[in-house]
Amino acid sequence: MKIETLDKSLEEAYHAFILRFETASLFASLKYRNFLRDFLGARDCYLLASEAGEMKGVLPLFVKEHARHGAVFNSLPFYGSNGGAIASDPETKRLLLGRYREMLEEKNAVAGTLITAPFESDIELYEESDHRFKEMRIGQVTRFPETSDQLMNVFHSKTRNMVRKAAKMKVRVSWEGGLGFLDFLCETHRENMEKIGVSPKPKSFFELVQSKFDYGSDFRIYVAECGDGPIAALLSFYFNRTAEYFVPVTVERYRDHQPMSLIVYEAMKDALDAGFRFWNWGGTAPAQKGVYDFKKRWGTTDLEYFYYTILRSEKLKHLSRETLLAEFPYFFVLPFSALEAPA
Repeated sequence: MKIETLDKSLEEAYHAFILRFETASLFASLKYRNFLRDFLGARDCYLLASEAGEMKGVLPLFVKEHARHGAVFNSLPFYGSNGGAIASDPETKRLLLGRYREMLEEKNAVAGTLITAPFESDIELYEESDHRFKEMRIGQVTRFPETSDQLMNVFHSKTRNMVRKAAKMKVRVSWEGGLGFLDFLCETHRENMEKIGVSPKPKSFFELVQSKFDYGSDFRIYVAECGDGPIAALLSFYFNRTAEYFVPVTVERYRDHQPMSLIVYEAMKDALDAGFRFWNWGGTAPAQKGVYDFKKRWGTTDLEYFYYTILRSEKLKHLSRETLLAEFPYFFVLPFSALEAPA
């Protein structure tokens, strides 16, 4: 078995390999890698395993090198970016995970985190590592029925009623002119996040999405309008067989119109008709009961995934949360609960 680092000459083979797995998502794609390169200013070092010229497995990796604190590896960094190995057999996956641990040693990395994918099997292979921390998240995925005519039957009655309410309120949904609402999406996202005390995605994120992905095929902005203006929007991504629910926004005073429910319903119908099989709602922390319940009523299946963190420097535990966020932006270094510095 040969393990090497992905370079331009292997990109076509890499892309063809991951498409063999119907659950391989946007986060494993080369376009998403290119997006992360520019957005994070970090270096990618994707691992490829092959035997007799045939690709057998891959492990997407990024590394953030800091002059004072050292290097941190993630698979993968940024909000909701599932990583982990994609392989044709358990032994190949084991070898890729072993090579990852060797890289932590070779680069004298201070920490590394592997984030498994919701559909991933062979989770026990990750348990073989000398990880210090393990955190669970709940991935929620709606598996589409055979036809869009059957879609409403998948939902809870409350969700069906919310979709119908939005239609009765004369909410209109479309995506064709969605790029014209990019500023609305960005600004409303900022307002929504600040209201709940969460850092919003910066404007550069939305601008890079537009430059790195193709509108209509890779991503869409579904917009709900009522009267003369927009009242909600959803940024969704598309890759392989999965549509991603990525950035939902709603103008606060129009929440009772249920525009997001109608947006999701229309976006799901379009995705199903286009041949997608899964709608990925992303991860939900165990404490986020309200968010979990909203997603659950869309006929989701719960799929656990995990953060496996290897800590190689105790000094990291003495940094503050603010320092980690500032000096390793969008990278998972270690759980904040493990920090010994004052909050």
